[in-house]
Amino acid sequence: MSKFQRVGNIILGLIMILLAAILFIIPKEGFYVVIAILSIGLTVIGVKEIIYYFSMAIHMVGGKRSLYRGVIILEIGLFTMSLYDVPRIFVLLYLVAIHAFSGGVDVLRAFEAKKNGSSYRLKLSHGIMDLLIAASCLVFMRYGNTATYIYAFGLVYSSVVRIISSFKKTAIVYIQ
Repeated sequence: MSKFQRVGNIILGLIMILLAAILFIIPKEGFYVVIAILSIGLTVIGVKEIIYYFSMAIHMVGGKRSLYRGVIILEIGLFTMSLYDVPRIFVLLYLVAIHAFSGGVDVLRAFEAKKNGSSYRLKLSHGIMDLLIAASCLVFMRYGNTATYIYAFGLVYSSVVRIISSFKKTAIVYIQ
């Protein structure tokens, strides 16, 4: 990770903490902020993946996976934009699905990293926290501002992990 990427991750982590604080302060309107953050974030990530495919991955072995991932994430982001008028229970189920899938993938990647002998603890804790957030969404589904508080807590945790990983030293391979 370059110094520019480290500074960018720290700034993005601080912005995420600011957004979480806003969500904790105004939980009633926070529901719409959660939907806006999710939809804009997923749409931007999808567009970045598609641009990456057409600029670099088109010439790589297995590059189409990047295109497929970009199209799917873009579709999920556009679908999230249409969730303004649906009942909040569906948005909570959507959050459960996102966090459960992300947590499961992170836990599996952490076990693979442990098997390969690399660092895995941060990835494992992030995956377990995502699974706990998904479970708390299911447990507190009937309360009004649950989606806002749970998403805000997840945002704080993700931003802290992002900032911690920015300060972590990365291994550099030198060829002499």
